Amino acid sequence: MKNFKRAVSCAMAVAMALSCAAVPAFAAEDMTEPNPVIEAHPDDGMSPTKVVTPIGQKTFYKISGDRVIYTDRDDGTGWEAVPSQYIKDSEYNVGNVDYGIYATSDGEVHFVALSDCHDEGDGTYTWYHGTSDSATVSEDVDKATNTDPTMGTQFYLNIENGIDPDGTTEEDKVEAGTADERVDYEITVGTKTTYQLNATVPMYVCMYGFRGTGNVVTPDSDAYRLKNMSTINRASSASILDIVKVTHMAKIYDENHSDETLYSIAYDEETGSYTYWYSNPAFTATGEPNVNWQEPENYLVIEDKNINASGECYVIFIDGEWTFKAAGVLDDDAFRETVDAIDPSHPLSEDFIHNGFNFGKEFSVGAVSNESEQSVDEGLALKVTELQAEPATWRLKPVSTSVSALKRGELAMSIAPKTAISNASAIDLSQCSGKMDITENGWFLDAPKTVEKDGSVKPENATTLPVITKAQMAGGNVNDAGCTSVVKVNYTLTPVFQTGDGETSTDIGNVVESNREVAK
Repeated sequence: MKNFKRAVSCAMAVAMALSCAAVPAFAAEDMTEPNPVIEAHPDDGMSPTKVVTPIGQKTFYKISGDRVIYTDRDDGTGWEAVPSQYIKDSEYNVGNVDYGIYATSDGEVHFVALSDCHDEGDGTYTWYHGTSDSATVSEDVDKATNTDPTMGTQFYLNIENGIDPDGTTEEDKVEAGTADERVDYEITVGTKTTYQLNATVPMYVCMYGFRGTGNVVTPDSDAYRLKNMSTINRASSASILDIVKVTHMAKIYDENHSDETLYSIAYDEETGSYTYWYSNPAFTATGEPNVNWQEPENYLVIEDKNINASGECYVIFIDGEWTFKAAGVLDDDAFRETVDAIDPSHPLSEDFIHNGFNFGKEFSVGAVSNESEQSVDEGLALKVTELQAEPATWRLKPVSTSVSALKRGELAMSIAPKTAISNASAIDLSQCSGKMDITENGWFLDAPKTVEKDGSVKPENATTLPVITKAQMAGGNVNDAGCTSVVKVNYTLTPVFQTGDGETSTDIGNVVESNREVAK
């Protein structure tokens, strides 16, 4: 069997918070909200998909049915805090942009700039880009006419945070033969790759601050660490996506009589050959009956079809029927037709087995196999691609701020990986109230080496990324004694599907250590 492979990849990711595992998120370049890489397309003529509710200066929201509603105070009935960078007049809202929220059927909420939405003129806004619910198609159309027979579609791709619950599929085109060498099939089979993203970070960290000096005791990197227990199964199931029946036909060609019209044709099943005549073989050249003529099996008179032996016509006699095709509709000698199942008259000569999945000799499009010896769970490497700090009750200030300049309710804090592939420098949390792309820094969690038979990874076999934190608050007894929530740190993790490209290397020896760790 010949095999033609095409990979259909789908990136997946998961977000984690210092306070808890949080909303799944897709991480890629320029993944700020709204996404600046989307080229603005015309609103006119686009079928709207989502209504966007302006945020203004509201600080809490929740989803009520298909609507987003807001409040200024959390009364404990399920309200969520609006991130500071989306609140109007917030110091963390870069450019003081007007934002709104829309929700998709998967329960996710999305923050978008109102300037990227269509203003309906009545205080409501519409998001025209495709969402996880559906693609958006314009009502405007491009036409083909006599004077301009071409028409086209401009496709846009709206990349947003989210995990495709269907995982990724690798498509392979495989040729499979039958007992009749004139018939074979091109079968497209999709092998499903599934992921179990399982990573943790301590849900709470309680630091200790000295009121007199403002010094803060932060957790040791051996205690505060990200853990990876993620797994991947590159062959969890397989399905038949397409079947093309390929019938190889014979060329009608006679160099010496290429311009003569055929009278009749016959097929010899024993030799697999065709014989054709240019006049009625039942009569001689003088018009007398041919006493030696005996009509063969599989004989057909075709004088009314106006077929000559120029090679521009192909023929096949199969399953008791004659078929003629012009050369222009064939691929070399092959007539290709999409079918929904293997023809029972021409089953495969052997079981169709792909990546260990056995579909048998006869099957239909949509057939699924879930059993394969190659279906194995193995560890999945992760990389931290985004970092975000959400202030709670205190205000984040740059770490460059001197202790004497810090005021009550202000905190300077940085965070750094113990090791990274390229950049282990500390990150100032005051600089990432919005999502900060740290993909190229190389905050890496290796793939777990030991996976249990049930596909899980035990906590003691998790790989880790120790994280170093440093914090400073105002001194001089300006803060009240007691334990207060100050900041929530969110990490976005992205699976590493292949290694060896430097950026995603699993060679842990080839890393740089944080200077913070060395200094200690």
